[in-house]
Amino acid sequence: MRTHCVTAFLFLFSFAPAFTATAQLITEDFAYNNGQLTSLNGGANVSDSAWMSFSGTGNPLLVGDGSLSVPGYAHSGVGGKLKIVATSASAEDAFRTFPAQPAGTTVYVSFLVAVLDTLGLTPNSNVTGDHFVSLLPSTSSSTFVARVSIRRGTVSGTYQLGLRASASNAATEWFVPNLASGGTHLVVLRYRSVQGAQNDTASLWVDPAFDGPEPSADLAQVTASTSDVADVGRIAIRQGSGTPNAELDGIIVSNFWGSTPPLPLQLVSFSAFQLGDNKVQLNWETLSETGNYGFLVQKSATQQDTYQTVSGIIPGHGTTNVPQSYAFVDSIQPIGRFYRLEQIDLDQEVHFSEPVQVSGVASVGTFRPMTFTLDQNYPDPFNPTTAVSYQLSAASEVKLAVYDILGREVAVLVNERKAPGRYEATFDASRLASGVYIYRLTAGQNGASRKMILLK
Repeated sequence: MRTHCVTAFLFLFSFAPAFTATAQLITEDFAYNNGQLTSLNGGANVSDSAWMSFSGTGNPLLVGDGSLSVPGYAHSGVGGKLKIVATSASAEDAFRTFPAQPAGTTVYVSFLVAVLDTLGLTPNSNVTGDHFVSLLPSTSSSTFVARVSIRRGTVSGTYQLGLRASASNAATEWFVPNLASGGTHLVVLRYRSVQGAQNDTASLWVDPAFDGPEPSADLAQVTASTSDVADVGRIAIRQGSGTPNAELDGIIVSNFWGSTPPLPLQLVSFSAFQLGDNKVQLNWETLSETGNYGFLVQKSATQQDTYQTVSGIIPGHGTTNVPQSYAFVDSIQPIGRFYRLEQIDLDQEVHFSEPVQVSGVASVGTFRPMTFTLDQNYPDPFNPTTAVSYQLSAASEVKLAVYDILGREVAVLVNERKAPGRYEATFDASRLASGVYIYRLTAGQNGASRKMILLK
C-alpha cells in the first residue's frame, strides 16, 4: 500500500467536548440547612436561589432532616430531603434550572419519593390525576412536559403513578400496580425532544435497576401538543390539591441512563485538506465512542449556509475505548470551504462537530492511504431506497450488484472503473418484493458482501 504525498493546507482541531453527548446536568440531594427552600415571602432560601419559586403564595417547600434511600441507588442516604404537601390552599411551586437541552437530545430525571398518605389525591377514576414533578422549557413556568402524575390506587391506602407527556394529552398513562403509602420508590423519567410538533416522547420507570442496562419503560407516551417546545431546561416540583403529602430526594438530571456517565464519544482530531483542484481529504480520530452508529460528512460554502450531506453513513464502532481513525474524500463539485461531521447514535440521536475550513492549497501534507471497505447500507431495513457506501484503495474496475436470496442478480448499481476514494450508490427496490437481499462489491482482487432487508 502506497503513502500518498499531496499538496495540502491542513487544519487540525481538538473537539473533545463537541461530541460529548452525555452530561450530568443536576444532582440534588437537598444537602442544605433545614428551612424554606426558596425566598418565597422572605423565607430562608436555604438553597441560595438554586431553586426559584414561580407559583403559589403559601405552604412553602421545606427541607428537613434525614434522607431517602433505596438499595442500589447511588444518591441514597445523602443530605436532607424535601417535603411537599397536598392542600387546597395556595401552595408553592418551584423549579431549578439546568443547561437548556434543544431538540434532538434526551433528558433523564431520576428521584426518590416517599408518599406518606393518600390524603388529597384524586380518585382512581380520574384519568389525568395531578402531577408533582415535571420538566419545563428554559424560559417557561407553565408549559409542563413529561409530567409525573399521581392518583389513588384501587385499594385503600395505596396510590398509582402515571405519565402525561403534555397538557394536550387527554389522559395519563398509568402504572397499574398499586403502591403502598409509606414506602420509598425510585422513579426515572425520560424525555426525548424531536424538532416538530406531536413527536416528543416521554417514558417512565418505577423501581428499575438504575445502574444496569436501560430496560424497557413501564410507561411511554408521545406528546399530543401541536406547539413544539424549543428546549427543556428546568425541573419543576408542584404542590396542590391533587398532589401528595410526600418527601422527595436524590434527584439526578442527566443525558444518560444510570448514576455514572457512560464513556463519551471523544473526537480528538478533525482535519480537512485539499487534493488538487477537485477533491478534499477529511481525516478524523476518536479516542473513545459510546453507542456510535456512524457519521455523515456535510459541507457548506460558508458557515452561515445550509450544510449539504455528501457521504453515506460511515459506520462507527459502537461502544469502545480503543482509538479509531476515519477518512473520507469529497469529490462532489463544487468542493466546500467548510466541513462538519454529523454523528448518529444507535438510538438515532444526532450531534454535530464544529466545522473545519479548507482555505487553499499549501505546501506538503500526508494522509493515510485508503483501505477497501464495503459499508452497511443505510437505512436498513429500508423502503424503497437505501444508500450503499464503499471505499477503494486503488484504481479498479468496480462492480456493485444486488442479488436475491437465491443468488439471482436483481440490480447492478455500479459497473465501471473508478479512482481511489469513497463513493455512494443508491439502490431503488420499489419493483422488488420484501425480503433479504445480498449486495456484493468487487474491485480488482478485492471483494465483499453484505445483507440488506427490504421491508414494505
